[in-house]
Amino acid sequence: MGLREVLGDYFKPYTPGVPLEIMGERDWEQLWLKGRDDIVAKSILVKRGMLDCITLVESVKFDIRNREVLLKLSNSITCTLVDLPEPEEIREIAQNPVRVMVFSTKGKVVCHVNKVYGGSYDIARIVRAIEERGVSPLKVLVAGYGYVPERMMLRMMLPRILSLFKVDGIPVYALQLTPAATGKSSFMLRNRIAFNWAYCSEAPSLAYLVYNAKDGFPGVVHYRSGVGFDGVEKWSQQPLRISKDLEMFLTGMEQGVWSRGVATPLQEVTKFLNMFFAGNIVTRGAKSDREEAYSVLVGVMPPSQFLDRIAVVDVTLEDVDALRHYTGYVLPDSILRGLVQHYEREASKIRDVSSSLSKRYERHSRAVQRVLLALGVKHNPDDADAIVMDGFSRHWHRVI
Repeated sequence: MGLREVLGDYFKPYTPGVPLEIMGERDWEQLWLKGRDDIVAKSILVKRGMLDCITLVESVKFDIRNREVLLKLSNSITCTLVDLPEPEEIREIAQNPVRVMVFSTKGKVVCHVNKVYGGSYDIARIVRAIEERGVSPLKVLVAGYGYVPERMMLRMMLPRILSLFKVDGIPVYALQLTPAATGKSSFMLRNRIAFNWAYCSEAPSLAYLVYNAKDGFPGVVHYRSGVGFDGVEKWSQQPLRISKDLEMFLTGMEQGVWSRGVATPLQEVTKFLNMFFAGNIVTRGAKSDREEAYSVLVGVMPPSQFLDRIAVVDVTLEDVDALRHYTGYVLPDSILRGLVQHYEREASKIRDVSSSLSKRYERHSRAVQRVLLALGVKHNPDDADAIVMDGFSRHWHRVI
């Protein structure tokens, strides 16, 4: 039985980059454009003195002395919030699309914010339908991103799907290097709204992640649940940036402690972030996936320290054109979130897994096995050990 027959009207037509909450509302789609394009937004604000847009709040800064809340919007506009919400609402504003009215008056930029509400769905009912019809949860999630869940697309998507999960609160980090146009960037960009991720197309820095001393705004770890790092193969162009901030980055990945190391009120955050690392390659040798990734990163950092923290490394020349598998129909963001939260809880309940590996690799293998089992992916412990130790590209056929 097909997924569309099981989940029926839950699938919605989708234009990449536009939140499903505003799809089909032409006026709202125009407001979203103003909320994403800094040139359009700023030119309107300069000419008219006001701007009506739907956007994302990139960060929030509290000015205690003046009792003000400042928002940094995705269109690069910074504005002072006029109607102060309740404290518990601040984080919700920072993690979801919002409609913002911006006014430039008397030398000050101020704004009013309203929530953009998405649909509400009965996740338990959807899960029951999946179980009763014997549908693979992995296929549902892949279809939820808009792809026909055929074998090669499942192969490309599984490392990405794994990166959405935490097991016992610890993220399952994944790194994937493939030819261009396999859907890596689209996955991360969809996650901006679906899973409250940040999207970073350059090497990570303390200013980006923890605290920007230039403008005083907190970094992405304060308000985001995950980060998609694109263009990993280009990190070698910024070796000094990586080496300077590497210790903080590795500690954040391993311990969930992000520290800028300077005396600021926002110098430390304790929080685990989901992370997916992606890049393009055109050639590879006969080494394992981890060795191939090592060779890409060797000029940037001590690769073993970084790669040891990655559960799944996938380096492949499989040229799977994601657009050829794209249906144009996706599951709404709230359903994707709800399903991942459900299967994450299921994974955390699973304890009966084993591994012949040791230390971090044993932890990685056990975490991968628990997520695979929750997603209905049959495998043996040796399969997960091989994927973790030798690489996904060599052993994916053992689980798909």
